[in-house]
Amino acid sequence: MTRQAPRRLLLVVPSMSQGGAERQILELAKRLVDDFDVTLCTLYEDNHYDTSSVAALRRIDLGLKKRGPLRAFRALVALLREWRPDLVQSFMDQANFWVRLAALLAGRPPVVTSVRGPWMRWRYLLVEGWLDRNVNRGLIVNSIATAQEMIEWAGVPPERLRIVHNFLDFDLFRLPSEYERQTARTQLGIAPDDVVLLFAGRLSLQKHPLGLAIALRRLQKLGSLPSQVKILMAGRARDRWYAQLVPSALRWAGVETQVRALGIVSPAEMPALYAASDVLLLPSLWEGMPNVVLEAHACGLPAVVTDKANTDGIVLDGETGFVAPLEWRMRSYSDALAKILACGFTERREMGRKGYERVRRLFDPARVRADFVAIYWAVLENRALPGEPAWTGRHKSR
Repeated sequence: MTRQAPRRLLLVVPSMSQGGAERQILELAKRLVDDFDVTLCTLYEDNHYDTSSVAALRRIDLGLKKRGPLRAFRALVALLREWRPDLVQSFMDQANFWVRLAALLAGRPPVVTSVRGPWMRWRYLLVEGWLDRNVNRGLIVNSIATAQEMIEWAGVPPERLRIVHNFLDFDLFRLPSEYERQTARTQLGIAPDDVVLLFAGRLSLQKHPLGLAIALRRLQKLGSLPSQVKILMAGRARDRWYAQLVPSALRWAGVETQVRALGIVSPAEMPALYAASDVLLLPSLWEGMPNVVLEAHACGLPAVVTDKANTDGIVLDGETGFVAPLEWRMRSYSDALAKILACGFTERREMGRKGYERVRRLFDPARVRADFVAIYWAVLENRALPGEPAWTGRHKSR
């Protein structure tokens, strides 16, 4: 019996710049090339992730910045008409918008979109409901917060939306040995008695490093931030105007001598950074499914997060870390920091172990891949989307 040619799948993203969503897309592409004929198309050419390791993955860059939006849009329409994909999967606001417009002009190939976090830009949010009803065959999100925004603000019917969790590479992100921990700390110049707090995220309004500075200032004034507490900050300057305020805020907090800015850290380097640290910090104003919490738990780190960074209940308050209500004075968050600092090494290690067991149970990569593929085949075969509708709150992790 002749084997049927694999279905053509076009993945469209704004770019492959450094970020958790982009890394998730690459993880998905890696796991699809054996069963689909996959092409990855980016709107922009500013791409940091190396995709050459995925041998069967074709790459197309539309060069929107160089060509301009009109020419890039025409190139996208031409790609859909000439390559004739069986299914198009787009990711994030800008790609979702342009792909669906292009699909209207290119014979309406089946389109599945994916929104990777809440707070969609207003210019896209205003048209999301109409595009979903008239072009989409399905919408995939990765968190309750994003599902809530799509249902309540964009007007997407719950039955057209599914929650599919993030991938987590347990070969890369795993419990470190004591030797790996000590080696990582030595390379970073961390003393044996230092307690390392890790802020791993973009210097941006969303990640709220200024809020962290406010919390640290309160601890400093209360005498609850010993000199052996060190803060590592890893991440690129995403919002440049905001990032420029962070060094001044840390000086105002009186912690500049305890903070080390590491800048961009590659995914391959992150496990060593987790191994060297004692606690993950995530004081975000909003999040979808924060990869950094999943990775840190997988590496045995407890986390101190705001409730807005924990809408899916990944961190269990008092068990795998601490969860603080978000408030502008950051008093609750500083109290949570004080609690984790008051814990001894053994107690923090036990919290991290529970976090590891939790994400191992909830984020099986084989199940996440199966969820994506089940949705794709339902669309290809013109069936209803599998699984339950994404009613707000129904899928909260337990």
